[in-house]
Amino acid sequence: MTQIIKYRRPPFSGLGATMNGFRAKLERFECLASECELIAKRVDESHREMYLRASQHYRELANEVRALLASFEMAA
Repeated sequence: MTQIIKYRRPPFSGLGATMNGFRAKLERFECLASECELIAKRVDESHREMYLRASQHYRELANEVRALLASFEMAA
């Protein structure tokens, strides 16, 4: 069975906290994508496409956050 990780917002205290927040979002999007893929394997055909699309969407969001983090690291 899949372990669900609860998302916690870090306290804001400058750019470091913002970076940690983006890293937390990246981890959350990757977890959600993986969970959707697991669910897609276990549901019937009528619901499988919905979970696969959700997984793809979460992967795209994770890639966007990853690119944003890379741009921050290059600027620093």
